[in-house]
Amino acid sequence: MTSPHNADKTADKQVEYCFTHRVAPDHRQIFLQSQAELKALVRTYPGFIREESTALREKGDIFISETLICFDTLENLLGWIDSPARRQLIVRAENAGYQFEGNVNAGGYNRWLRSNGAKPFPTWK
Repeated sequence: MTSPHNADKTADKQVEYCFTHRVAPDHRQIFLQSQAELKALVRTYPGFIREESTALREKGDIFISETLICFDTLENLLGWIDSPARRQLIVRAENAGYQFEGNVNAGGYNRWLRSNGAKPFPTWK
């Protein structure tokens, strides 16, 4: 039996970021086009591992979707988020009414910190 502490070491080094997208019905097509362009672009970025998205679902008068991106290091994730190519696509979508929120997967970030020589976290944390 494999101990959770001996799980796949590659997964321990991954950093995940989750975006929540809020899309007005009249901006749905612009959002879908922007997402397709972003998905194609992120796959070319250094350190990219995977991307997963949920389908748009209605919530009141808006559509909601989540996108999870995974990179090999925090530096590569931040490089992607700050990249001029991504920013250009986002600005175009934002000007058309697109809104999003983002959250880092703290568990993945903590695993990354541990793998980079930080003090071990106490078991009680």
